[in-house]
Amino acid sequence: MGMKTGIAPSAPMTCVFVGAGNLATRLACALQRCGCVVAGVCSRTLSSAQRLAGLLGCKAVERPEELPPAQMCFFSVKDDALPGLARRMKDWQPAAVFVHTAGSVSLDVFAETGHACGVLYPMQTFSREREVDFRRIPCFVEASDEATLGRISVWATCLSDSVIPLDSRRRRYLHVAAVFANNFTNHCCELAGELMCQAGLQPEWLLPLIDETAAKLHDMPARQAQTGPAVRYDREVLSRQRELVAQVSSRMAEIYDLMSESIHRQTEEK
Repeated sequence: MGMKTGIAPSAPMTCVFVGAGNLATRLACALQRCGCVVAGVCSRTLSSAQRLAGLLGCKAVERPEELPPAQMCFFSVKDDALPGLARRMKDWQPAAVFVHTAGSVSLDVFAETGHACGVLYPMQTFSREREVDFRRIPCFVEASDEATLGRISVWATCLSDSVIPLDSRRRRYLHVAAVFANNFTNHCCELAGELMCQAGLQPEWLLPLIDETAAKLHDMPARQAQTGPAVRYDREVLSRQRELVAQVSSRMAEIYDLMSESIHRQTEEK
């Protein structure tokens, strides 16, 4: 059974997706549950489009120009591919609204297309195979005009309890903050797992610690929640741990040094 969504807008909408990756998959499925008709999916590889189209029961195409008519076109692709795709599709369905889902790309990417346009950026980590509760995901919206912002916001509100207008400049800061909070944190967990495996330990033993680390942030600022030898600047412990880490990877040892120094400096600035 899929995750719950809000009340569907009274007027139906037809949309298509350019892109069939993690975010596109979860967003398209969530919009469909809201009552949006997803008419087609395009992807750089037809097999990817067919996989998502199979979930949605819609048409899969390899060329964006072949997408069926729709009121809204969602671009959920790599940042560097977006400008070219936007230019390529400028003559497709002139009345359609173009919407991208990227955190770091300006709304201006659609400036030369002549289309009404906007942004719907759901700030969450997505995987194709993993359901997420969109009601708990903040969705940040922006548009070329008030009417288009209203249209995007209606569907965003169906998806999420938290819909926030945000311009492109501030959204870039939001996105890089999300990289620190999610991507870098996840990478640290991956490195911790490597250390555990090197010592013949079970990485799963770290899960209660990881869970409590995240849970603390609901109750106190991250700086107040910080613990460990770098906070105390326990040089003996730091030195011994650095030697252990260096035995596994010199690159990991550099990260250990950089993170420990940063933690210590932040602590001194309290």
